[in-house]
Amino acid sequence: MTLTKKVEWVPEFFSENVDRIEKILPAGGCRELWLQGEIFLFLGGDGLVTNSTERKYDLYKKNSFVMEVKLLGGNYQRKVLNSLRQDFEKVSLHEGNEQKYVLLVLDNRFPESKLYDELFNYQNSLAKQVYYRDFGPFCVLLWRVI
Repeated sequence: MTLTKKVEWVPEFFSENVDRIEKILPAGGCRELWLQGEIFLFLGGDGLVTNSTERKYDLYKKNSFVMEVKLLGGNYQRKVLNSLRQDFEKVSLHEGNEQKYVLLVLDNRFPESKLYDELFNYQNSLAKQVYYRDFGPFCVLLWRVI
């Protein structure tokens, strides 16, 4: 799996923030927004906007990428699978020249659940997985949407 230059920051960001991300995992209701903010700070702004454009992408950088971000785990409600599917559909409809991605941070605290297994092995016909890494408390999966 290879990352394009536009998202080559992903491994470094998560490697540098393992401890902080582990601490935010139990904080329901703010995890994804916090993660978006941390990515914004990590990338130094640099034209990146969060919850932007008329489609409200989680991350958007003109002429670079659009990205939906999910932080999910095996102890979540099953409806998150539908939400994840909707993110792939949403990003696939983007008409700009930006590369399109869905990023999943998967909480590793409940790996024995059926939902965890479904999230870990998630596939979508609109995308190809381009990155995976286990960071201990969580793993990161990144798909490029075609």
